[in-house]
Amino acid sequence: MLKNSIGWILGILICFSSLIEQTYATCSISAVANSDLTSDTTINDGDNQVITCTQYTHLASTDRTATFTITCSSGSSSGVQTCTSAADCSEPSQTGYTFNPGSTFETQTRSGSCATGYSGSASTITCEASGSWTSSTGCTIVSCGTPSGSTGYVISSGNSNYGDTRTVNCADGYGDSPTDLTCQSSGDWTGLTGCSGNLNVT
Repeated sequence: MLKNSIGWILGILICFSSLIEQTYATCSISAVANSDLTSDTTINDGDNQVITCTQYTHLASTDRTATFTITCSSGSSSGVQTCTSAADCSEPSQTGYTFNPGSTFETQTRSGSCATGYSGSASTITCEASGSWTSSTGCTIVSCGTPSGSTGYVISSGNSNYGDTRTVNCADGYGDSPTDLTCQSSGDWTGLTGCSGNLNVT
């Protein structure tokens, strides 16, 4: 009987000792730069600590996620990772497009519209891990077509898109102060002026 009691008591003491060890086993975790864990902390054995990288930062690993979990087991921590700054694409610039204000960091998007002299609907662009924006599509340059002639004017050949100009000369016998034509954002050419009257008419 005594021997059984002693064995029973020893079993209780061993279990109690184990509980004490489990209760007081902890892991010290150092602050992680660029995360919400800004100071050192301690977690208990068996607990987890979720760490979130701050805005415009992500894990150094290739998955580009923003959170990771540190686990404490038997007094040792695992799962510690590093938060690194996201790529910065700078302000976007693309001929024919204007973009709304916003973030320039990786994974962020910008909506936009067609610039003056362009028509259509601009697609959204995204800042990539390479530090470059994707290209927007959907905007085409305005065309004014071939300019219509008028008596007394000689119009040079050339391009007919927004911002293009055509040299204008006066025909023989007409005033000699013409204004060149310019293709406008409306799709119209500026007017013909400067060549007035047939000077050969008497």
